Amino acid sequence: MDCLTLDSYKVYFDIDADDIVKRVRGVLVSFYKPEHFRNNIVGATKTEELKGPDLYGPFWITMTLIFFIGVSIALSTLA
Repeated sequence: MDCLTLDSYKVYFDIDADDIVKRVRGVLVSFYKPEHFRNNIVGATKTEELKGPDLYGPFWITMTLIFFIGVSIALSTLA
């Protein structure tokens, strides 16, 4: 039942603004190189210099869509 604790997911949200800027810059600069983003920008696993994959982006994209749908439904009922 370790998958139900917040501590098991904490490593996937260990990201800061510098990491986001580095990842966006890496995608824009080397979009034409296959596997470059995974190997050199993110890393397959967490190391000293690369933090590995994260759930920060997918989490906030999902929350934004849920919020947008909720607001859209609320506004459509007012009309």
